[in-house]
Amino acid sequence: MLSVVVLGFDVAAPIARIDESRRREGFARSLASLVEGVADGLIADATLVERPGAGLEPVADEAGCRLAEADGLPEGLRVALLGARYPDVFVLAAGFAVERGFFEEAHDALAFGGLQNAPRALRAEPQSLLSRLAPSLAPPVGLLARWDALAEASGADLKAWTRRLHARGLASLARRCL
Repeated sequence: MLSVVVLGFDVAAPIARIDESRRREGFARSLASLVEGVADGLIADATLVERPGAGLEPVADEAGCRLAEADGLPEGLRVALLGARYPDVFVLAAGFAVERGFFEEAHDALAFGGLQNAPRALRAEPQSLLSRLAPSLAPPVGLLARWDALAEASGADLKAWTRRLHARGLASLARRCL
């Protein structure tokens, strides 16, 4: 099973540049894309990470999630990881929704060897010609990894964590949902 962390102020997420009501909508849409994983028994719990005073309490309460408020992304992730129920964690940038094939890939990654030595990166759908030609150039917006590896990884965002952990790319992609 996975613990999910939805990050609100990741530089890759479009949510960092919009108003408060749309920010809440971005979190809600990201969480809605994970419902299939909850129904399949793949996702056990979720934590929303955002700056203090962002007004996410109603979203977290309605979705049954924890809310971790912190001034910076590394600190927010640390707080979220301390509350994770399972050692395998999926970190997702708010404002992105996983596509259907993600759950099968995540299940396979957990069932056949786990994430111990091979974290997996979820990339955004290509938005430019360059990222269409070379999909690995699309920014990472999600990361499947062990919580201890994430806790030890240095860096200020998903791109740095993906690089530091030498994460392999997943075949499935995430689409912008804002």
